[in-house]
Amino acid sequence: IKHSNMNYIENKEDPVEIDDSGDIKFEWKNLMITNKTCRKEAKSIISLGLPIAFSFATQLIKFFTDQAVVGHLGTEYLAAAALAGVVMALATTYIFAFSYTINILCSQAWGA
Repeated sequence: IKHSNMNYIENKEDPVEIDDSGDIKFEWKNLMITNKTCRKEAKSIISLGLPIAFSFATQLIKFFTDQAVVGHLGTEYLAAAALAGVVMALATTYIFAFSYTINILCSQAWGA
């Protein structure tokens, strides 16, 4: 089996086999992935993950900055800001969870 983005080295036999009932069997032992392929895949995963990691880091920096600024105003203001942060986190968690799920399903449907 060859995929356009991956360099597979096939052994003696084809790793995909169709039995008498029509079921597809895939044997990993007959398929080896080269070190070059692993590096290429790791590079593509990292290039996709870095912007997401940067986004989460900036959100944490914003939270710490808010707490530092409001902390100078007093404990009541700090408590109110912390409570508002918890309420916003709870409200947005459901939205983000839904969007992450839709993102995965759309990617699979599109052919990723």
